[in-house]
Amino acid sequence: MHHGEETHAGDRVWIRGSSSDSWVEVYDLFTNKASAGSWKTVTGIDVDAALAGASQSITSTFQIRFGEQDNYPASSTTQSDGFTFDDINLEEGTSIITYCDASASTCDEYISRVQVGSIDNSSACTSGGYHDYTGVSTSMTTGSTYSMTVTNGNTSWSSDQCGIWIDWNQNGDFTDDNAITVSGSPGVGPYSASITPPTGAAAGNTRMRVRITYTGTVSSCGSTSYGEVEDYTINVSSMQNMASVDEEINEIELESHLLIYSNDNKIFIQNLYEEAIEGEAIIYDITGKIVLNQKLEKSNLNVIELNSKSAYYIVKVISTDKVYSSLVFIK
Repeated sequence: MHHGEETHAGDRVWIRGSSSDSWVEVYDLFTNKASAGSWKTVTGIDVDAALAGASQSITSTFQIRFGEQDNYPASSTTQSDGFTFDDINLEEGTSIITYCDASASTCDEYISRVQVGSIDNSSACTSGGYHDYTGVSTSMTTGSTYSMTVTNGNTSWSSDQCGIWIDWNQNGDFTDDNAITVSGSPGVGPYSASITPPTGAAAGNTRMRVRITYTGTVSSCGSTSYGEVEDYTINVSSMQNMASVDEEINEIELESHLLIYSNDNKIFIQNLYEEAIEGEAIIYDITGKIVLNQKLEKSNLNVIELNSKSAYYIVKVISTDKVYSSLVFIK
C-alpha cells in the first residue's frame, strides 16, 4: 500500500543471489505506486533473468531488500510516508524454451504430408514458409526406432532437399543433437528417415523440425528463398522409466478379483467379487510424475476419466489393506 510517499531514490526493491553478491534493482516503488491509500498487485518479476543479467543465480542465501526513504513512519493509509507490503511470494516458474526462427519466401516446393508414429498431417503450404504444428504430437521411447516419411507437395525440382531435427536434450536448439539421416534427399521425395531417440534423451515434450528447401545447405534455422518449415512435438520417454514401471508392477501383487483396465480416455477399477473398493487411485505418467490422485467411491466399479495426452500410465490403487498396480494405455 502507498501511504503518500514523496519521490526518493531509495524507494526501490532489490534482490541478490547470495548474501555476498551485489544488490540488483528489480522494481521502482515510487514510479509504479498506486494512489495514496490503495494497494497495487505486482506480478511477473523474473528473478532468474534479473540475476542472470548481473551474472548471479539463486542460492540458499538469496535475499530481497525493500527500500523506503522519507521522514515519517506510516501512521495512516493516506497521510504519512512509506509503503506497506503484504503477501510476498517467490514462485518457481516454468522455463520457456524458444527456438530459432525458420521460414521461406516462396511456396514452391513445400511439405504436403508428415507421417511418423501417430502423426499423419497433410497440409498446403503456409504463407511465409513456416507453420507451427506443435499441437500435433507423437510419443517415442528411447532405444526404439520409428519410421518417418515426408512428402513434397511439388515434385518438379530434383535438387530439393529435406532436413529433420529433434531437440533431444531440450535445450532450445538442434545443433548438439544426433543428426537424422534423410533418404531420398536431394530429390523430389517422398523422403524417409529412421528415428531412434538416443539413450540420454530428456524425457517429456520436445520439438521436432522438418524442412524442405531448394538446393543449398539445409539448416534448421534461418530463411530460404523457396520451401517450407513445420514444427511438431515429440513426447519422449525412456526405456529406463519403462523398466522401472514393469518392475513396480511385477513387485506388487495384482489379485485376480481386481481388474484395472482402460477404454479410450477412461480407466476402470472393478472388483469382480462385487464388494466395494475403498481407498484411492494414484495415476502416474511413465516419467513417474503424478497426473491424478483421486479418492475412490465405495463401489465395486470406479470409472476415472483422464483428459491427458495419448500415452501409457501407471494406475496404483491403494486400498485399506493392499496396494494394486497396473499399466494402461489412454487414447
